[in-house]
Amino acid sequence: MANSKRKCALKTCGLRFRPEDGIVRGLQAWCGQEHQIEWAMAAGKKLRERTVKQARVQEVKQFKAGDRPLQLKLTQTEFNRMIRLLDAKRGCISCDKPPSWKGQWHAGHFKTTAAAPALRFDARNCFKQCSQCNNFTSGNLLPYKQRLIDTYGIGLVDWLEGPHEMVKLSAQDLAAMRKQFSEECRRLEAGSPPSRDWRHL
Repeated sequence: MANSKRKCALKTCGLRFRPEDGIVRGLQAWCGQEHQIEWAMAAGKKLRERTVKQARVQEVKQFKAGDRPLQLKLTQTEFNRMIRLLDAKRGCISCDKPPSWKGQWHAGHFKTTAAAPALRFDARNCFKQCSQCNNFTSGNLLPYKQRLIDTYGIGLVDWLEGPHEMVKLSAQDLAAMRKQFSEECRRLEAGSPPSRDWRHL
């Protein structure tokens, strides 16, 4: 009878046949072994594509907007470490404390992250600074500025104090930057020179 026939599961076939004339496996049926194999290969491809898609969705979820504050904090920590390593042989940018000072060293921004968020992760705007200048004198900016001029020229200061277009960094952007900073830190800790001139204008 017509209603006792099964339809081949291969979409490009669709042939109806009696169960005894084909291959039946649970809810699936095929008109022959060749179409069963072709169907299995197509199903396997779909499964792989679905797995890849799910992996990508999971990756995006890991860097969803709610993760950005964490990525920002982690990237800032690694950037600060890189600054201290870049300036390991220098004293405080704002006062006369030498590299041998035993207190806590910070990475002090000339233009604060609130005033110039676009320069948050720019090494030209951040130098090794003692905790006293950074914490208790608001960065001790007057001597900071003068030392930048003496060391790098007025051009750097003019650039730092100029307008800067803000680029919104995603969590993925921040993670990529952190990776770059980490690689530079490992390089510096191994005693190698910087991979590039981070203060070049």
